[in-house]
Amino acid sequence: MRSKTPWAALVLAASLIVGCGESPEIPDNIETEATITSPWTSSPEVSAMVTPRALYNGYPLLLSGGQASEQFFRFVNPAPAPKLRFTLRGGTGDADLYVREWAEPTRSVYDCASRGGTNTENCEYSNVSDEVEYYVQVYGYSTFSNARLHAYYAKPFADGESAIINGATSSREIWEVDIPPNQKHLLVTFKQDPGMTGQFNLYLRQNEAPELPTADCSTASDNGTVGCLIFNPAPGKAYILIEGRTFYTTWLTVDVVPK
Repeated sequence: MRSKTPWAALVLAASLIVGCGESPEIPDNIETEATITSPWTSSPEVSAMVTPRALYNGYPLLLSGGQASEQFFRFVNPAPAPKLRFTLRGGTGDADLYVREWAEPTRSVYDCASRGGTNTENCEYSNVSDEVEYYVQVYGYSTFSNARLHAYYAKPFADGESAIINGATSSREIWEVDIPPNQKHLLVTFKQDPGMTGQFNLYLRQNEAPELPTADCSTASDNGTVGCLIFNPAPGKAYILIEGRTFYTTWLTVDVVPK
């Protein structure tokens, strides 16, 4: 097993906000995942000098590449958040993950490098400001296929809390909930009061943010009240993802009930 270098970057602290801004400009050919295959490069330590592909909050990309291949991506954090994560998951082979603010990383210059012996890689930033540019390199330590690259920012939501949230068409917002040990159930409820409109999809997953269609619970709203219930949730974290099918406004409530 190769060693993993932990993340080492903190940026300016920013306050938590509720809601989201304009719709992301998602290309027509991206719904939940897109496939990219990168050829082998003859100079793996040098940037490929290509235009980085855009990453969108909550939208994973499915990647494959050869040994010594390099693939570059750019993510702009649209809002302040306590946590921003870049993950690589699944597939076969061995790809490594490098992240850097404001400039493309190399395998020797980066803010965060995750270099495990599989495609399970993590880079995490805390208390990030909005409109910060993050550049990502996925490097093929060996030939790999069907690895999912996922970038998302998560905002905390407390047990018993209720808040009005809103979002735009195609937006994806992710909320993080702490789950103590020995809980009976986790209930996530969205309720639209009179005057609140719009349609959205709800996804709930334990331990990691939902990577559509991967979720422990999912449902769709067409005005009204919808929810997701998990019995005996695992201690740790649970993640709520709300995807706007149209512009929407709704109440979000989280209840964690002990045994």
